[in-house]
Amino acid sequence: FDHQSTSFLRHLSFESVIQFLKEKNFCQVEIISIEPGAFGANQISDIIRFLDGRKTSVKELVLSENRLSEDTVKLVAKALRGDRQLTSLKLNSIQLGDRGCGVLGAALTANSHLSQLTLAVNNIGPEGGAALAGALLRNTGLRTLDLTGNALGVEGVKFLAKALQSNTTLTALKFDEDACAAED
Repeated sequence: FDHQSTSFLRHLSFESVIQFLKEKNFCQVEIISIEPGAFGANQISDIIRFLDGRKTSVKELVLSENRLSEDTVKLVAKALRGDRQLTSLKLNSIQLGDRGCGVLGAALTANSHLSQLTLAVNNIGPEGGAALAGALLRNTGLRTLDLTGNALGVEGVKFLAKALQSNTTLTALKFDEDACAAED
């Protein structure tokens, strides 16, 4: 068993995963990656609830391409506020939208340990860009923010650019040239 990999969890039932997380060796797991469709939104919520507030060594959490409810996004944000170990959060293609960005943005203002946030292909528009820009004004840990595949619009990109004038820690902001396309 490689403590830095959780690939063996892919073939376990939800109950087996929860049982594994309750065991002593959970403290040594550094990456949790839930493959698309492996579990439902409620089960993913249960895993996030389990992680929240526990001392773990999880450095990377990948929930990309899973169907997450709004409540699950709120749980991720709540856990992010208090987490001191997580350095990478990948939430590609979860249909986050502007509201979800608002929830995550609020959590980012209270977290200085997350260094990589991937939000590619999430229907994020100008309002979501504004929410993330607001978080960047106070966040001192984020180094990479991936917003590729979103329609931030000119306004969303302007909000982010303005935030970068005072944020000195973000070194990579990724988005497509289409993100700046003129809005109808």
